[in-house]
Amino acid sequence: MASHFSTILDLRLTRRSGKASLKLTETGGLLTAQAKFVVNILSTVGLGFTKSSFLLFYMSIFTTKRFRILAQLVLGLVVSWTISFFFANLFTCYPILPFIEAFYENHCVDGLALWYSMAITDIIVDFLILLMPIPVVLRLQLPFQQRIGVLAMFLLGAT
Repeated sequence: MASHFSTILDLRLTRRSGKASLKLTETGGLLTAQAKFVVNILSTVGLGFTKSSFLLFYMSIFTTKRFRILAQLVLGLVVSWTISFFFANLFTCYPILPFIEAFYENHCVDGLALWYSMAITDIIVDFLILLMPIPVVLRLQLPFQQRIGVLAMFLLGAT
């Protein structure tokens, strides 16, 4: 029973071909691999929808033309990011069958590199979305303390 909770998948980089291969090392690992596959895809889509909702919220509040153009550009970036990482996670292994039925020696991309690229770009886009309202809020015709309060509300909500 305890063996089902140990590491199920073994990702190795072969020295000859330089390609990553995914092996099923224990019974019961197929269900874990399928769950991980679904979580990777759904989390990417969820992150994309969350970022998009913040941008649409910003577009409804800030009506200046310059800000709306910036928000639309970032929204296009977020949609592109979501679609590209959705398909990158979908086709982690070729053929895609490893996550549907038992597999041995299928060729897969380097999962760690994919994770790093997704995480780094996710953080960069998050900071971009987080910093977008700062110039607009600082130009509001409010006392300084109120501007800082409004800015703090945006910075707390966007993280």
